[in-house]
Amino acid sequence: MNASLIGPASRRSGLDTPLTPLRFLGRAAEVHPDHAAVVDGDRRSTYRELAAHVTRLAHALRASGIEAGDRVAYLATNSLELLVAHFAVPLAGGVLVATNTRLSPDEVAYICGHSGAAILLGDAPLLAPLADQQPVTIREVIELPAQDGAYTGAGTSYADLLARGSDAPLPWEVDDEDSVISINYT
Repeated sequence: MNASLIGPASRRSGLDTPLTPLRFLGRAAEVHPDHAAVVDGDRRSTYRELAAHVTRLAHALRASGIEAGDRVAYLATNSLELLVAHFAVPLAGGVLVATNTRLSPDEVAYICGHSGAAILLGDAPLLAPLADQQPVTIREVIELPAQDGAYTGAGTSYADLLARGSDAPLPWEVDDEDSVISINYT
């Protein structure tokens, strides 16, 4: 290794900048704001729109009581909302617990309880079997919209959750690049 890259010189050169997933999105929104970032069925989002959605959800999670280190569980198929969660939960200071949609209700309930998840967001058909198995750690269940934008009443609507948020800018960083931002059960 080149010794000139180690020590105080690296700090002056910018080589010690913490690199986190949040910084990737923040930079993409700055450099390529109008480029396509997401294609989810008929839905399309630019990096600017994705960053705005992430910011609003992060504020909404904070307004819902999520604090540093709190767990936020997702039980959702691959969708724009799940992608947004991968950035918004750590931006809010939380830890994402993305749960496999093929697990049994008992297994999902175990993961939510074991991880200490405070909020569970999910697709209505996946949330319904959990109605009688809510871990005591879950304070609120949020239903993600169906492909057609409809809600079934399986929990607070995602739209209502987002209404708690704001568009005020947040720094695209975490307190410590070694912080836990995700817990994955296998």
